[in-house]
Amino acid sequence: MALPVTVTISWASNCANWVYGRVVANQLLGVVTAAVPLNFQKSVFQAQLESCVITTSSLAGATQFANAWEAAIMASATLMVSSGDYVGSSGPGTTWGSVDSKIIDPASISAGKAIIISLGSEGPVSLSSDSKFPEKFRNAFLALTGTISGKDSVPPPGGPNTLVASSIPII
Repeated sequence: MALPVTVTISWASNCANWVYGRVVANQLLGVVTAAVPLNFQKSVFQAQLESCVITTSSLAGATQFANAWEAAIMASATLMVSSGDYVGSSGPGTTWGSVDSKIIDPASISAGKAIIISLGSEGPVSLSSDSKFPEKFRNAFLALTGTISGKDSVPPPGGPNTLVASSIPII
């Protein structure tokens, strides 16, 4: 996917708004209850897109998009999960009394980035409806997983106990 040659950088803003509105704003954190688990840094994504170098190379263009996405995800590295959120069904053993760590799994960020870079092997399309861009970006977000750890809400003397949710899908 070659990057567009445009008079303005409004395409970067439009792309950032599209990604945020279509993919990020409609997320659910797999089996964990949380209102908006990933605080996607749209401004970081947009700034990275604005700094992209115009290219006719599909691989170079896709790599720049992937780098912009990765930078935004890394800036969003903490999931929005807090005490009172739970894994599966609510109960003292599945509800966090405290949350110590809530991260996006690094391997899943690499997997998402690779999905976006794979756009570089797609040929040009004459109709935007034939583009793989929306599908690849959505799949990159779907690849993201998180790990949350803390203490459950079991009262003493039996608790609180360690509560960990590993490799859970973010979206």
